[in-house]
Amino acid sequence: MFMDEVTKKLLDWFRGHHRHLPWRESYNPYQVWISEIMLQQTQMDRVVPFFVRWQERFPDVMAIAEADPAELNKYWEGLGYYSRVRNIRKCAEVILRDHGGLLPDTHQALLALPGIGEYTAAAIMSIAFQADYVVVDGNVKRLFCRLFDLDQPVKEPAVHEFCRQKGLELLPKGGAREYNQALMELGALVCRPGQPDCGICPLVDSCLSLARGTVPQRPIPSRPQSLIPMNLVVAVILCEGLIYIRQRPTTGRWGNLWEFPGGEMAAGETPRQTLSRAVGADPGFIVKNVKVVGRFQTSFTKYRIVLRGYSCELPGPLPQGIFARSQNSRWLPLAELDQYAYPSAHRQLLNHLLANSRQ
Repeated sequence: MFMDEVTKKLLDWFRGHHRHLPWRESYNPYQVWISEIMLQQTQMDRVVPFFVRWQERFPDVMAIAEADPAELNKYWEGLGYYSRVRNIRKCAEVILRDHGGLLPDTHQALLALPGIGEYTAAAIMSIAFQADYVVVDGNVKRLFCRLFDLDQPVKEPAVHEFCRQKGLELLPKGGAREYNQALMELGALVCRPGQPDCGICPLVDSCLSLARGTVPQRPIPSRPQSLIPMNLVVAVILCEGLIYIRQRPTTGRWGNLWEFPGGEMAAGETPRQTLSRAVGADPGFIVKNVKVVGRFQTSFTKYRIVLRGYSCELPGPLPQGIFARSQNSRWLPLAELDQYAYPSAHRQLLNHLLANSRQ
């Protein structure tokens, strides 16, 4: 009886308070899939404009499969974690080859697609196909940790399993689409991190942590992991009014993205020594008139990245062809560099250059 009442209150709240999101207009499986991939590691408010722009250019699987990978990267730029878009391209090829261009509607077939794990498969099955799967994300864990007053660190496997089991107990058969979204929505909008809005929560009468006065202590955070520092030095190389950029290899970190040449600082090196070593090795240039451009910071998975940018000159004539290990390279005017997709710190450097050029 308790669980039935919780579910009813949850669904009633969702029907009156849910956000109007573009993929909720039709629950088209393709759109649900793309939205779920975009929402991995990325906040909802940030995803929506990217999703709308993506849909305008890539409305179906065929459009993705026919697109140049560089264009896909450009439309993904700003979301980060580019392995996601590479897997989307791989998925599109498999879906066209093995599933007639339609996203498969079984859990097993979804799990066989590149980049789709248990969470994403369950989300697609429940939201796109109304199948009875439970979705447990960070919002759901936080909500359940408070609702049931869990006293274990939120990232413990036991907490995830507890939430999954409780989710199954609360799940109304045949109503997984609304139910899973309601849990995630309540966690995102009301049972928020730090300052939950308990006064408007539909589950306020059922919340154990509220009754026991432990809301400020729930969920119990896991021990934070320290980010590994990564110090990069790159060169904005100018020759005959053009700037050199190169494309990273397909595999590995930041695959297929474009960058300014440079490298990671070695122990005991100064930034200028790193610049001379890295640029001298690949693309093999000896530059002059080296000047500081700026220092830019970002984070990527487990790394805290500091990128130091320097401008420099390469005496003419302009080199031709592809250099050293670079898959591809370009000499372009500054204004045209914006057409390419870059890792976040390189994009910050480019935006700095573009802003200064307009002053």
